[in-house]
Amino acid sequence: MLKILISILLLGSFAFCDKINYTSYEKALEIAKKEDKIIMIELIKDNCSFCKKMEQEVLVEEKIVDGINSDFIPVLLNVDKDELPLGLEKGLTPTFAFVNKEGELFSVIPGAWKKEDFLDLLKYIKKKSKLKRELKE
Repeated sequence: MLKILISILLLGSFAFCDKINYTSYEKALEIAKKEDKIIMIELIKDNCSFCKKMEQEVLVEEKIVDGINSDFIPVLLNVDKDELPLGLEKGLTPTFAFVNKEGELFSVIPGAWKKEDFLDLLKYIKKKSKLKRELKE
């Protein structure tokens, strides 16, 4: 019985490993400053079939989830329900907006992506962020 209980607990804990750790925009700003990370704002709406496709097919991929959770501070906002920061507007969803640790919006990329393309996009954003920092110095 104890082995069964331990197995259930372990399986339950693994189920939570492959999820993106979303936070609020305000909290993301605090973390970005402390950890020198990029904020990734994912803009969605309830009736968006492309948002659901991204959520079910791409944003569950282990490499993508791990990459987002380790390199970015993810924020999920519903354009029909949430206040949008930084002058972001309700438009095409999903849209991914990227913000530096100073709270400056530096890239807005609309659309649903395939797994490989989204991984490349995340790598590009990391590189773009580093280049912008180097250019400012």
